[in-house]
Amino acid sequence: MQIDRSRFLFLTSAIAAGAGACTPRETIPVTISATPDESKPDASAPATLGAVDAGAPVVPVASATAPQVAGTPSCPDSDNMIGNPGSCGALKAPGPQCESFADTKSECGHLAKGLKPRPAQKAVDCFLSKSGTKAVCNFQLPEDCAMDAIADACIDPSVGPSCDSIMSNCTPHGRGRHGSGGLSRDTCMRALSAVTSRNRSAVMSCVAESCNLSGCFYELK
Repeated sequence: MQIDRSRFLFLTSAIAAGAGACTPRETIPVTISATPDESKPDASAPATLGAVDAGAPVVPVASATAPQVAGTPSCPDSDNMIGNPGSCGALKAPGPQCESFADTKSECGHLAKGLKPRPAQKAVDCFLSKSGTKAVCNFQLPEDCAMDAIADACIDPSVGPSCDSIMSNCTPHGRGRHGSGGLSRDTCMRALSAVTSRNRSAVMSCVAESCNLSGCFYELK
């Protein structure tokens, strides 16, 4: 029996989003406030003065740096164009009983063409690492590999306003952050940065509608 994988995952992610998915969307202006500098003392807190030892060595204060999210790359969008995806044709099933293998191999090809070279290479490497094992028969493998690829994408700052609009609609209704395709501003920006320009509009519409990344990377062109 043929299963429409993208429609199946889209429906399951919509169910996971709950009743909020039925609420009409509206674009709400977002004001981004600067994060308070925790390194500065709180003016409302009482100051404590102590004696200064004139003979104590002077210890230089390290300059503050912008916090980095652990495990996420910090790189220019141009780096997304540097990569060499392997061949999805090299994928092998462990045996004849691998029901979703044909779809998995097809989706590997879609990701290889629909993502920019850097994330595309990451996605295909993910598939190839499971070749010939039972793991390649996992129905969830294409989405898992897509999420790995997105996590490795460099961010294009130009997609920020689009993701702000998406998040302003999703967050007030408690939508997003469901399952492996959970949505945040960072994942939204990486997702839109990872896909080729011809696919960006379709992926953006899918993410805005579902408030989730699940099912939005099938049938890339």
